Amino acid sequence: MEERIATIFNNVMGPIGVGPSTSNTCGPCRIGYLSRLIAGGTLKQVRVLFPSDSGYATPNAYGMRSDYAFAHGVAGNLPDADAPLLEAYRELEKQGITLEYSVSDQISSQGEHLLDIMELVDALGNRTEVWGISKGGGAIEIVRINGFSVSITGAENLLLVYTDQGAKAQLLQQTLRGRHPELAEYPGQLSVDGDKALLLFPMYEIAPEEMLARIGAMEGVTKVTALPAILPVVVRPNVKLPFRNADELTRYCAEGRSLTQAAIDYEAAVSGWNPEQIRGFAAKALKAIRGAIQGGLDPSLQFDGIIPPSASKMMKNAQAGLALEDGIVSKAALYALAIMEYSNASGVVVCMPTAGASGTVGGALAAAAEKLGASDARIEDALLAAGAVGVSITEDNDFCGGVYGCQAEVGCASAMAAAGLVTLAGGRAEEAINAASMALQNMLGLICDPVCGLVQVPCFARNMAGVANAIVCANMSMLGFPAVIPLQDTFQAMKRSGESLPMTLRGCGGGLAETQTGKCLLCSYYNK
Repeated sequence: MEERIATIFNNVMGPIGVGPSTSNTCGPCRIGYLSRLIAGGTLKQVRVLFPSDSGYATPNAYGMRSDYAFAHGVAGNLPDADAPLLEAYRELEKQGITLEYSVSDQISSQGEHLLDIMELVDALGNRTEVWGISKGGGAIEIVRINGFSVSITGAENLLLVYTDQGAKAQLLQQTLRGRHPELAEYPGQLSVDGDKALLLFPMYEIAPEEMLARIGAMEGVTKVTALPAILPVVVRPNVKLPFRNADELTRYCAEGRSLTQAAIDYEAAVSGWNPEQIRGFAAKALKAIRGAIQGGLDPSLQFDGIIPPSASKMMKNAQAGLALEDGIVSKAALYALAIMEYSNASGVVVCMPTAGASGTVGGALAAAAEKLGASDARIEDALLAAGAVGVSITEDNDFCGGVYGCQAEVGCASAMAAAGLVTLAGGRAEEAINAASMALQNMLGLICDPVCGLVQVPCFARNMAGVANAIVCANMSMLGFPAVIPLQDTFQAMKRSGESLPMTLRGCGGGLAETQTGKCLLCSYYNK
């Protein structure tokens, strides 16, 4: 399988999409959307099957609106669509599509926390089976189509060629690459199942209709589908990365580059975008952050759950002086809370790096920028710097509480926020990376234990704590305190700590969720 290259805008500063969860909301939405495209035709029936040992078979799936998310995607929407998430079932009804869910103990999740199997039937009775995995942070992978083993992440344009001459599939692959050189720019995939085969060709540009027609007319070809990338960045072929991990990022910046420049260089290398395009995406993220803060502070905001919206009221209390003086900490924490509450109302947020941690970076930078009187350009620089730290720790990492615990979500977000704050304040790259390591060190071992499967308790409070942690670490780093343990080593310690956590402490009902109060809340919430 070809190497998967992470990008800042695909994997760290995004998705920019609907809350409340990237793993359980954005991911399923993307899987549903891609499955619809893979099936093609006019859909009539969709069945989603969850293994009984999958995270989808827990209350988390419904508390985080995975059911609505699958429906949203099947209806033809991506996470950043204007169409409201909670209207997904009505949209399916308008399109004449029925959708049902079931749980089976006859199928194993194969060690994947969020595995689903979608069975799609079109108006002509054609059936398509798609296996998908939500990997964390909005990342997904389609791993099987009608029995063919594949790996589709949505990060590339794909040409899917089906043939009933499995024995000649390799020859067909060679022939197509010879006739269409653009099909040879990336490593492809070939999956054979008996006398049938599926060929996948990644492409930088989407395949034109005339190519589809020519290939579809070839002997032995039974179906051709062009599958568009669904992520912002399509990775260029033969990419040479300026850095791959935190150690390499540290050395890259030691040559005199800022973290912001490192981020621009990285994203330009993988995407082919120019600096103006890269800054343009950062500006889009900043606009979404401000929109989420404004939406979260709206007194009329409502969402379902076990804790009422409180950011608006708390901000008024803070302005009335009903708390200790703490510089920007309280305002930043309240901005983080506002973002999280807006996410829970199915508002669009910047999942940096996840929806469950989306308040941390945005809340910290927004409050600090106001205090410093920073321009939009400076805030965008800080967001990019935070993104550079985030992408440097994506190596073999899923920003998913179900894989490594909350340390991989709020912990990593706090590290990114610390680096962004140092950059916003005019600090050096060395100080920013030092602050990031310190912030992550403070959150090692943090478990994922959402009460009632909702992204509320303790997620709201942890985002506020992540903001405070980031501010302290940014300040202490600029004052000269050393993290001692480099960021790369700290990240590796996070991975080892996460892998040693029992599954109950990785989003499956442990910690606060299994307290007496947590269990009572679970019963009352789902029985109301």
